[in-house]
Parts: sequence; structure tokens; C-alpha cells
Amino acid sequence: MDIACVIFCIAMFFVGKKTEKKVINPLSVFCLLWGIVIFLSNIHLFNLYLPKESTYTILIFGIISFVFGYYATKILIGNKQFKFRIKVASKRYRCNAYEINYKILYLAFLICIPFYIKDLVSVISSIGFGNSLSVIQGLMQGNDDVFTRSAIESTVLLLFVHPFSWISCPIVAVDFWMGKRDIKLLILQIVTILMRIFTTGGRAVFIQFMFYFFCVFMLSRSNDSKSLYKEIRVKEKKNKRLFLMICVVGLAVLAFLTYSRAGQAAIRTIYYDFAMPPIMFEKWIDTVKEYPKGYGMASLNGFLYPIDYILRNSVHVSLPETFKKIYDLIQLTDTEWKWIGNGVIANAYISAFCFFYIDGRQVGVILASMIYGFICRNTYSKVSNNYSVKSVAVFCLVLVGVFYTFGTFEFSQYSYVLALIYIRFFFKKTSSNVIES
Repeated sequence: MDIACVIFCIAMFFVGKKTEKKVINPLSVFCLLWGIVIFLSNIHLFNLYLPKESTYTILIFGIISFVFGYYATKILIGNKQFKFRIKVASKRYRCNAYEINYKILYLAFLICIPFYIKDLVSVISSIGFGNSLSVIQGLMQGNDDVFTRSAIESTVLLLFVHPFSWISCPIVAVDFWMGKRDIKLLILQIVTILMRIFTTGGRAVFIQFMFYFFCVFMLSRSNDSKSLYKEIRVKEKKNKRLFLMICVVGLAVLAFLTYSRAGQAAIRTIYYDFAMPPIMFEKWIDTVKEYPKGYGMASLNGFLYPIDYILRNSVHVSLPETFKKIYDLIQLTDTEWKWIGNGVIANAYISAFCFFYIDGRQVGVILASMIYGFICRNTYSKVSNNYSVKSVAVFCLVLVGVFYTFGTFEFSQYSYVLALIYIRFFFKKTSSNVIES
């Protein structure tokens, strides 16, 4: 069953590349990722436990359901943009042009940077200079609260600073490949990335930054390559050389960060990152069964938690008790460590399918995966129909969520959801045209 799943994922990767005309599409990324995850899990190196056949069966049904939802949307809606207020059968759609609102972007950086500086000072005062990322990460995972915050600080962090950390990277990547390549903006982004790395001990922010740069370059290249103008061709060649240089530097930095975090066990750590989601999912299944079904509250926790936070801190009213139980379960997946192999323990990395399982068990995995496939296809059709800095930035946010399905479901994270809501305010419309499809 697991080998058949790997073959299916590889086949759908190429099918997606063929039908969507670009390798950077949600279906190909999703299938390639899960083909790798299932394969690495199946060979169970470094004493990793081999998941049960029933666990692989649930994952396979989820993968097939995502593919079904994706192509059902493509067949029924095509490249039209699905909106509840517009008839799907319409043969006209609106094409809008946007540009980045640099003033608002600069202002957002100025608001967030003091928070990053304060956190950096707190970390330095706790462990001093010159420590590795593993030491910093150990500090973050300890029982002591390193950061002291007021109620106002916590609110600003939750409702703006954390969401902006998701927003800034794709916008800077879009500006670099499709905009005016603002150096001040790039410097601000690099500075904030460094501060976040040294206040969390993680590599995620840098990996996301490189992921966005890669995606935007591939999307811009596929569009520019259609042009016959000589100046566009020359620009594309220069961008290609610059892209290769960025890739080399990025891989070197990523290798350094990984070694700083894991030392000589870096290769084993990378293997566990991508191989352990199936066994982690299996370990949590028994725990999940002790909780009520979430009926969407786990997968949509990113929407519900800010509402609950505002209600609790304004009118002292909370969402139903079931939501609190589901929220506590989600938090538990980050703090409780599970045995995933002989002498190997780990936390998190439960995969998106675990959130779907919390919401509706096996049926939840199937239905939620289909809906997620629909969402991803609809987002891809928007960037295909209306190629603009805004649509590309939004698409990159959705695509990074697809990439992270091996670890979590990003719609369960409030900062990711708020980023998708806020990102539209960092662009301004310059023109609008109605086009016949």
C-alpha cells in the first residue's frame, strides 16, 4: 500500500506539471512532498518505527481526496474564479493590476522591529553571545518564560506582529523579482529574519524566505519567457544568474543553520523531519480518540482563536467548551513528546491529516482533504487568470501552507490566517479590466 502511494504521488506530480503547465502548482508540490514523506517513512532509517498499514491507508485516502478535490474543481470550474457572489458559468472575469504599497510596508516593519529587538535582548541576557541555535531552541522549549510582556504587547504581537512575519517575506520576494527591487526593503527583511532566527533557534523563517524566492522566480520566469521582446529576454538571463547565486548562498546558509542546530546529527535530523509525520500521526491517533470530534474547529483554529482571544479580553466571553478542549489538544501536540523509534523522541510534525482526523476521524480526513484541494486549485486559478504582485504573493502564502502539510495544517495557526486576511492591505490597485474568457 505504501509503495503504491509513492508511485501514485510521483505519477500525479508529473500529471500536475502537465495539466497546470507549471511545476510550481499546489498539486505537484503536494504530491511530490507526500511521495517523499511516505518513501522515507517506509525505509525507517535511524531506528525510526515503521507505521502500521492502517496508518498508511488513512494517509493515502487523504492524498487521493486532495487530488480528487483539486481536479474536480478544475473540471467543474476550470480557470474561472469561484466566488459566492458571481455565477460560476460566467465567461467574463475581472483582471486587476496592483503595486506594492511601500509606505504601509515600511510602517509595518517599524512597528515590528522593536518587538524583535526586545526579544533578542531577552535571549542574549539569558544565555549570552556565541551560543548555537540548539542552545537557543532549548531555552525556548524550557519551562521558564524568557519573554516578559504586558497585556498590550501580547495583543499587538498576536494580532499584528506575528501575522506580519508571514506577510513580509512573500512581498519582499515579489518586489525582488517582479517589482522595483527596493534595497532598503530587502535589508529590513534580512535584519528581521536574523533577529527571528536568534530569538527562536529555528530555521523555519529562513526556509520560508528561500521558498518564496524560488516560487516567485519560477512564476515570473514562466511568464516572462513567453515574451518575444529582446529586453525581456536579457533581463531573464540576468535574473537566472542572480537566482543561481542566491540558491548557492541560501543553501550554504541553510547548511550552517542546520549544523548549528543539530551538529553532526544534521543529516539524521533532516531525515526525521520528513520521515516521522506518519509515525507521529499514528502515535496521536489513540490520544485524539479520547477527545470529542472538532467538526472543523481544529482545522480552522486559526480563524477561531483570534475571535476567542478578543472575546475573552474584551467582554469576558469565551467560545464553547469543546473549542477549548480542541485547542488544548492542538497545543499538546507541540509540548508532549512521543517515542517514534528506539531511543528517539519527538514532538509536533503531526501533519495536516491529523487536524482533519481530529475534526472528523477518517471521514474528516477525506472531506477536509477534498476541500483543501478545492481551495488550492481556486487560488492557483486566480494567479493564472490575474498575474499580479498581489495574486502571486497570496498564492505563495497558500503554497507554503501546502509545503508544510507534512508538519501541520497552517489554517490552524492564527498568524497564518491573519496574514492571508491582512496581505491585501499591503497592495494598491492601479487598474482594472474585464476580460472575456
